[in-house]
Amino acid sequence: MIQATGPESFDWTYQDRMIKGAIANGLKVIALPTYSPSWATDGPSAGYYPNDVTAWQTFLEAAARRYMPMGVSVWEIWNEPNYGSESDPALYTSDILKPASETLRAVANELGKPVTILSAAAANRIGDMYVTDPYDWCEGIYTSGARAILMPMRFTPIANHIHQANLMLGMPCLGRRDSHHNGTVWRWGQTDLGNRVWLPDAGIWLRFGT
Repeated sequence: MIQATGPESFDWTYQDRMIKGAIANGLKVIALPTYSPSWATDGPSAGYYPNDVTAWQTFLEAAARRYMPMGVSVWEIWNEPNYGSESDPALYTSDILKPASETLRAVANELGKPVTILSAAAANRIGDMYVTDPYDWCEGIYTSGARAILMPMRFTPIANHIHQANLMLGMPCLGRRDSHHNGTVWRWGQTDLGNRVWLPDAGIWLRFGT
């Protein structure tokens, strides 16, 4: 954790090693700013959003100024925000995604660096009582303002079993041709604004035993 002890503390040791090592070996890095230290949230650490949007933006600015000059241009904002007590697409869009997009684009413009903003990958557990259905999540952030922010949308179609995989392949988040849901039209691989849909982790979990 980079800011484990407070808003003025920054320990980049682990991230520096991983990012520099990846770049040195010819890999491209997707930065994933996510989760809250305990001092920044009223709830448990990790999945809860920070109370102070300004503190979130301060962290992102510091990260961008550190890693954009190294060539990190793709930033995925949070991880599986539809999983947990704060799984509200409007809240995610207003308090996490929009401030992050504004901050990262401002730094990129100042530094003259390219930047691509990805929405967080939604947890893919269709029918799980603790998860906002990823179908509704994609629609929710889209209609809450993500439509005008994102270049690509990010989705992780890893299913628990074959039936679930088939369900997810029909989701408009994935751009199913001529699919209509609440008046939104999606196409294979892109939204109605031409935003690409990234599917970097496609697959099916294998479960063993009983």
